Amino acid sequence: MYRYHYLIYELAPVSVTSPTELAGGASDYSVTVQHTFVDSLINAITFGIYYPTTTIVTK
Repeated sequence: MYRYHYLIYELAPVSVTSPTELAGGASDYSVTVQHTFVDSLINAITFGIYYPTTTIVTK
């Protein structure tokens, strides 16, 4: 599970990593991007200024 950090409703990425790098060279993998309860709570508290997402790479 990886966390990506964005500012202003995902308009400005702070840290982004390629899913290919996260898969570690695997040729067959799936990527799931989701907004967990904690991600949504942080987004609501900061009024969308800080917008985290959770990414899961399954090999």
